[in-house]
Amino acid sequence: VSSRKLLRKNLQCKSFKWFLTEVYPEQFIPSDAVASGEIRNVLAGFCVDGGTNHHDHHKPVIGYPCHSQGGNQLFLLSELGEIRRDDGCLDYPGGINDANKDDKVIVYPCHGLKENQLWQYKEVYIMLIITLLNKTYEIIFPFENNQIYHPISNLCMSLSDDSKHIRMSQCDENNQRSKWSWKRKPLNETSKA
Repeated sequence: VSSRKLLRKNLQCKSFKWFLTEVYPEQFIPSDAVASGEIRNVLAGFCVDGGTNHHDHHKPVIGYPCHSQGGNQLFLLSELGEIRRDDGCLDYPGGINDANKDDKVIVYPCHGLKENQLWQYKEVYIMLIITLLNKTYEIIFPFENNQIYHPISNLCMSLSDDSKHIRMSQCDENNQRSKWSWKRKPLNETSKA
């Protein structure tokens, strides 16, 4: 091993992080995700479920009972606002002014242009600050009204009434079918490649 390290040093080889930064910056690194895991509807116990390979591109994601086993229900939120898995991103091709477009969310090859693949996970928290014996404690409680917002269309991701379909609908904080629970990772937990 030491002879290989010496060879790399003598050849002035760059690190893998350098390669990803300088040569292949468009490569998504899963450990850099700001949220990961299942996207769970807070009302129904159903999760966003979609295909896991390129044959599933252009197909809609569906609602399916959450099983906590990853697979079709494992999604990552990139720092660019993409909801992705491998090379497929959640995509809403419809627009707010185009009534002829379908309201379904599909898996589409990630293109990095944001647009119809740009999502915002809206979280709301309550912070409770307690001072006890001259020591201050901060307790954070997440609300269960988190929405997945699509800025281009000004719509939010929702679970259909029969819980089988993922649709886009008007954002309504009172609609439990448009509220999602998704584990978030603090940015300081991302890997240092």
